[in-house]
Amino acid sequence: MNLSDLPHVSMDNPGGLSLLFLGIVSPAVFLLFRWAFATLPGEQWQILAVLPRRRTDSNQWQGLNLTYYGFITASAVTLAVGNMLFLLGAIHVPLSISLLFILSLMSLAVPASQVIAKVVEKKAFTFTIGGASFTGLVMAPAVAVAINWMHPRSDVLPILPTLSALVVSFALGEGIGRLACISYGCCYGKPLSACSPVMQTFFKNLHFRFTGATKKIAYAGNLESVPVVPIQAITAVISTTGYMTGMGLFLTGHVAAGLFISLLVTQVWRAVSEIWRADHRGPGSISMYQVMSLVGIVYLTAVTMFVPSFSLTAPDLIAGLHALWTPTVLLFLQSIWIGMFLFMGRSHMTGSMLSLFVNKEHL
Repeated sequence: MNLSDLPHVSMDNPGGLSLLFLGIVSPAVFLLFRWAFATLPGEQWQILAVLPRRRTDSNQWQGLNLTYYGFITASAVTLAVGNMLFLLGAIHVPLSISLLFILSLMSLAVPASQVIAKVVEKKAFTFTIGGASFTGLVMAPAVAVAINWMHPRSDVLPILPTLSALVVSFALGEGIGRLACISYGCCYGKPLSACSPVMQTFFKNLHFRFTGATKKIAYAGNLESVPVVPIQAITAVISTTGYMTGMGLFLTGHVAAGLFISLLVTQVWRAVSEIWRADHRGPGSISMYQVMSLVGIVYLTAVTMFVPSFSLTAPDLIAGLHALWTPTVLLFLQSIWIGMFLFMGRSHMTGSMLSLFVNKEHL
């Protein structure tokens, strides 16, 4: 299919295009979340596959567990990257520059997801999306400035719209990515029995019950089958709402408003949500992740006060689609998915033993 065969889309009514986008995305997200919230807490939705690695003396194989956490996280990151490429393409940023910016940020943020978790939580095999997002927010302006400095055109990567595209796309990744936490049973909420009567009443029929001894909520929190606050689901809904609001604003040319709405929704909620979380978040009553969220808001707000102005009436959505619909981008997104799955989908906290045999009835 060639994008030139698509009907002409008028840029004279960006508000209508924004409503069309929200009208398509909202029902899809609703159906996904409805299925995920009801299904993913189940035991069978933690381990996606097991690969045999070493044979033991008892004629069994030690297995490597591949998780739905990795599958969903890789999908969320890929969607966020694809969304960002679309938005940067819509404001006519050259594809090579967009790819360079994204790769530079990911090379910093992805390792930070593990390094910061080790420092804060003192655990070797865990990840923190909060640490990765903080690293990305802090480094994004410097990376954009460096790219502009190296390029013959000093404004090839307009900083404010680029930051807006980044934060809006992050809200999408954060919203979809929280489904991975439901699957693995991490980032879990407090038991309802430890909440106020008002909270207990409100979540009486809306709580999560995680099953499976290998879920993190079971081995780290001893809360298997205990009703808990569905904090991952709340975060998914709030972050996705921030994404759709920010996306609608960006598509109508209000890139600064899109940036701040998505930033405030995701980062303020990240700080507030820890009040109802029961997993270990480091020492102290206020966690380092809460501090990073609030610092990120202040930092990015300060940065936007000093960046050069950028005139934009409305993004060119067809140009954004053209930026996505190329072999280079499709292969790039596939590579992102594979890399993220290999990085986050191999479980070091759980193990398995496999018995391989021939079905006698088929001999």
